[in-house]
Amino acid sequence: MTTTTSGPGNIPGNTPGNTPGNTPGDTPGDTPVNITATHVINFADPKSLDHLPSPFRLGPLDHFAHTAVPTDLVYVYEKPVRVKIEDFIPISRLREAISNLLNYYPHLTGRLAVDPSNGVRSITKLGMGASLLEASCDQPLKPSPDQDIEIGKLPGTGEALIAPWDPSFNDETGIQRGPLLLIQRTQFKCGSVAIGYRISHAVCAAEGCIHLYQDLCEIYRKLSRGDDIGVLDLPPHIIPFGADRIITADSDAEGLDPPVGYLVSSQPGEALGGDADKHMKSTAVTSNTAQDAEQSIVGTYLQFSPEELARLKANATNPDDEDSWVSTFEALVAHLWQRTHRARVRVASDEAHRLRTGYPRAFGPI
Repeated sequence: MTTTTSGPGNIPGNTPGNTPGNTPGDTPGDTPVNITATHVINFADPKSLDHLPSPFRLGPLDHFAHTAVPTDLVYVYEKPVRVKIEDFIPISRLREAISNLLNYYPHLTGRLAVDPSNGVRSITKLGMGASLLEASCDQPLKPSPDQDIEIGKLPGTGEALIAPWDPSFNDETGIQRGPLLLIQRTQFKCGSVAIGYRISHAVCAAEGCIHLYQDLCEIYRKLSRGDDIGVLDLPPHIIPFGADRIITADSDAEGLDPPVGYLVSSQPGEALGGDADKHMKSTAVTSNTAQDAEQSIVGTYLQFSPEELARLKANATNPDDEDSWVSTFEALVAHLWQRTHRARVRVASDEAHRLRTGYPRAFGPI
């Protein structure tokens, strides 16, 4: 489902967080990219909203990212000589692919909302749609065929290939004015195409952004072949982790209880050293089904000695900068975050494991 509005205009390379307009220091005409049309795209199947919770509340990790900062990616495709310009990533097929993609990511058709009374973030106004911008560039992708593509030589060093981002909020409603997802298709004079897209960092980080684009590519390829139209082999998991655990001043006190299925190590004194598996000795958990037990979250206590904490802090401090300083807590949290992130990326990138187990990609601020 799409609606279209024409809107020619020059985009001089906006930076993240800027509203549409000139970047400081730029003048109109500096960037040879012209937006020719804007499409508002919605999910192809209106029933896509049926399984979403209302309100669609974001999880604890989603509250750390700044609402004004988007996650950006640009993919550049060089047109093969044998392919006609009009047949290379046509806008009509791209629109259809995005519409089918939103069947799996219907929350991206809404708008980010921040409750002014408690700061809790959620997605509201579902169905307003994502934005697809058509743009043209009056220069070829490369000055000569034998040259490599360099990001620094792209229009606006790549920024002009990404849709302008509006981070502003309505002060009365606490709802962000711009869409959560913006995609821009830019066609160069030579027929090559750049796909740049921008998504709210409060909704997903770089890994989720890449997964989203991989799903779009899968749907696009299937549309091109005419098989399994609009169907993903493994649908994503889009419900934010821990969204039901957000505690506010008016929340029920029971919200402080550990969630069902969360297992904590019964040996808190054995959290460090040796094989980590032996420390994951978990207490029994009440479960109605074997499936619940298999999907339980297993946790453990970690204890760091004063010497280990001092070493972490020293490693996080720049020895060549006398003004460099981090707290012990900052060093510890950064260490845990890096290790957790690396483990999640390793599991998420193991496509063979994911396809074998049917485990969905997690879409969120990893």
